[in-house]
Amino acid sequence: MNGHMGPAAQQRKFKQAAIAYLIYGVLYEGFAVLRIWQNGLPPVVSYTTMVSYLVIGALIMVLFPYLVYRGYRRFTQLVSLLVGLRAIALLGVLGGFRLPFLYDREPFFLKQMSPDAVYAAALLVTLVTMVCLIRAGWQIERSP
Repeated sequence: MNGHMGPAAQQRKFKQAAIAYLIYGVLYEGFAVLRIWQNGLPPVVSYTTMVSYLVIGALIMVLFPYLVYRGYRRFTQLVSLLVGLRAIALLGVLGGFRLPFLYDREPFFLKQMSPDAVYAAALLVTLVTMVCLIRAGWQIERSP
């Protein structure tokens, strides 16, 4: 193929990236629902805010994989950067780093809510998703 991917190979990468993002979204949304079910709402978060958060999360969980699957390259690149920021944030949480101005406003990033193993698993899923998105968005292929 002279170093260039055919349309079928590129579409397969977008499909893989879409599936990876869907799994990523389901896990994040599921974790949020699980935390609420187990612990109730954090004291700083209203019911309306939490419902809004979950509805927006569900919409993103469906819309983003669809747009990635459709092969929107620039969108896929942007989403890969956003997922990369999440990976950096997770590394920070695992390293004990906290942003005081964000700490009270992001109930699912609070270190005391989950053991490090949960954040390590989230980081793994995030990194796999990011790699899939990068491969599709930047049309990266493996060397022979």
